Amino acid sequence: MLSSRSGPKSFTKFPELPLELQRLVWKFASFERRHVPVAAKGCHPLSKQVTGEDETKQLVRFRSDTPIPTLFSVCRDSRLEAKRYYKRVLVAEYNFRFFSISLIPRFYVNPHCDVICPVGDFFEDITVMLVAAMHKVQCQSIALDQSQWGGLVTEINGSIYFDQWLTSIVRPPHALKSIALYSGAKYETPYTDGSRSFPHTISSVDWDIMTDQCALGVAVTDLHRSITRYRDLIPKMVKDRHDVEKGLMDPPTHQLLARLPVFHHLETQVLELWTPPRLSLLMYAIPNSLSGIMYSKNPFEVWDCGVGGCQNCTWMESME
Repeated sequence: MLSSRSGPKSFTKFPELPLELQRLVWKFASFERRHVPVAAKGCHPLSKQVTGEDETKQLVRFRSDTPIPTLFSVCRDSRLEAKRYYKRVLVAEYNFRFFSISLIPRFYVNPHCDVICPVGDFFEDITVMLVAAMHKVQCQSIALDQSQWGGLVTEINGSIYFDQWLTSIVRPPHALKSIALYSGAKYETPYTDGSRSFPHTISSVDWDIMTDQCALGVAVTDLHRSITRYRDLIPKMVKDRHDVEKGLMDPPTHQLLARLPVFHHLETQVLELWTPPRLSLLMYAIPNSLSGIMYSKNPFEVWDCGVGGCQNCTWMESME
């Protein structure tokens, strides 16, 4: 029997393959699924005299420590093929009163297969800007670690920040196909300016050692409610529009009287193409209290930890 050491360690016949087959191999390799952590790096504060706005604005560039795809360094053909799919697309775009500017990132993303993982401080305009950049290039997957949902229930502005994620990544016109929740390492440690890296790992949520199970329960509840609500109402809104076109019903006298007024400005085709994203949770043995919500068709399923007087559950009930 031949020793494993005597066998070839590489496919030496690859250069002899037809160019079409080589390109198919490089194309296949370009769609390897990656988790890309994305942080917001503050660049320069701009005074209102410079921007023409009512207050000082902070320029932010999206950054990631994800290495350049290996295909960029194999050979010329692999690089040319990889550049068809990997782009520096998460651009931070600013439109001030006096001027506009776009900050192009230095990392590459394949929008069709890479999972965008926001880490660190994302709030207000930064969240909206990232999601807008993802939508522009049709990114299909996002994963939120505990820096985006952990402890948000009890923070002063936590519910507002998480609501921004809900309104940004769930409803149309965004084309997200999947939303995942997972546990990151030291999620409470923010990215600091000048750092060459930030803590980031993809790991499962350990339900038994979680100190704030309600934070996850509320996050799952809110995401499920938003997804199922739009899943049920958007097809009805599309039907209403088609009935108006066919003369079967009168159009609403005011946009606020439409079934979903927030989508009044969207074209019917955009609503027809929208599909509800799939919600998943990276966890071993998901407890029934969570799986019952995630897989329910009822949009009014509510998390309840079973502890009487729980402040987090009380907060959630007050938001209903």
